[in-house]
Amino acid sequence: MTNAEAKTPNVIPRSLIEVEHVRTALTADKGSDAHLISWTVKDFTKKDDNLTSVVTSIDVDYSLHGSECKTSYVIKINPCLKENEYDSFTHQIFLKEASFLKDLAPKLSSLMEAVGQRPFAFPACLCSKLDEGRELIIMEDLRRRGFKNRSRLVSMDVAHTTLVMQELARIHAASFLMQAKQPSNKLSDTYEFLKADWATFTGEKRATFQTMFSDCMVDAAAVLEKVGGYERVIDWMQRTRASAMDVMEGQVAKEYPFEVLCHGDCWNNNLMFRYDGETPVEVAVVDLQMVRMASPGTDLSNFFYTSLDNHVRKPNVERFLKSYHAAFANAMAASGADMPFTFEELKHEYKRRLKYGLFFAIMDVPMILTDASDIPAGDDFVPKWRQKAKDTLPANPLIKPRFLSTFDEMMDENIID
Repeated sequence: MTNAEAKTPNVIPRSLIEVEHVRTALTADKGSDAHLISWTVKDFTKKDDNLTSVVTSIDVDYSLHGSECKTSYVIKINPCLKENEYDSFTHQIFLKEASFLKDLAPKLSSLMEAVGQRPFAFPACLCSKLDEGRELIIMEDLRRRGFKNRSRLVSMDVAHTTLVMQELARIHAASFLMQAKQPSNKLSDTYEFLKADWATFTGEKRATFQTMFSDCMVDAAAVLEKVGGYERVIDWMQRTRASAMDVMEGQVAKEYPFEVLCHGDCWNNNLMFRYDGETPVEVAVVDLQMVRMASPGTDLSNFFYTSLDNHVRKPNVERFLKSYHAAFANAMAASGADMPFTFEELKHEYKRRLKYGLFFAIMDVPMILTDASDIPAGDDFVPKWRQKAKDTLPANPLIKPRFLSTFDEMMDENIID
């Protein structure tokens, strides 16, 4: 047996990975006749790629029917940050993703296949251990199906964005169809894990997230002061930061017909693409730790304002929304159901949820655009990353197309008033 405890620059809590976890995953994947020979951890992400979990992979050697074979799995692990205020949140999101991949994802794919559409490329969940503080999920390695990640620094182009629009529409539509079959017309009544949502936390947990959003607004305002010319935005941040969680709770409020299964954290790093040559032909939506029932506008605005530069986003918003609407309508027609909303209603709903994208841009984009590879791993990694982002972003050439343009557009839309 290879040693899974070998130290890496990422300081991965490998002690959480046990041989029985790997053996369980192998059996789930290859059957009971597969016998584990050896395994080793092989990193493929950087420490600044993920915050709520550590993502790595395991290479596996096994025997099957007399032949020696190789495979690999992706493993997601509790980051063990020793931040007690986030412990229950970390447990919640691991439970949510494992439950989604095991219980709901296969049903959504089966529903689509039953009406003649291709299944979703969600990774299969092969093993999950959900003891609080020791959570891990072992899942299919989509790279073996040809899917690849894109750099978070590179804006999604029209081709990639169109694929994302179509796939989000199919996921949303499938959940809409499934929900219509529930006795109460509420998917969350059948899948309890969908009820848990950080945006509706109460008490101390709500206060923790309120502080997080407020601090991010303070940091963003400091960047804008260095840039100059954004006094209106800074004033809005000063007036808004104390009620950030109220705003987010309002943004995820559910109203028929815009109540669908949303990813909740849809941005570049949570998407993988399969290519025919240089042309993207399929997208896999991954990292399902934040799934919730909400308006599709939350997923769309989150994606647009974290993963697209303005030269792609601004002139093509209507085009992207039409791609989304057409894919949703196609899924509904394939199942013999009526389309629940018009394109104009979708466009109006998307604009109602722009603050969701704005708040995630404020919180995430400074760190998305900042390389943290030179910051030593440790308990103070995230604060140091945030500080580096605040210090270096004003001179970063990507600040205008990805960050400042967001505020320009939100002022044009009177979202920032």
